[in-house]
Amino acid sequence: MQQIETINPATGKIIATYDNETPEQVSQKVKSGRAALAGWKKLELSERTDYMRRLGRVMRKSREEYART
Repeated sequence: MQQIETINPATGKIIATYDNETPEQVSQKVKSGRAALAGWKKLELSERTDYMRRLGRVMRKSREEYART
């Protein structure tokens, strides 16, 4: 499968690589995302809050890496 690269214009370095998806593949992934959202909406607020707090902790641990990209 062909890859698409995202390049940091300041450094010229590749910062991300993505699969070049067909329209059908994109549609399937959108459907999967919508199904995941339906499940997310069914969670209790406290469960969603716990997930978001954990995500925040992970992001804070990696903030230097995110800042470089």
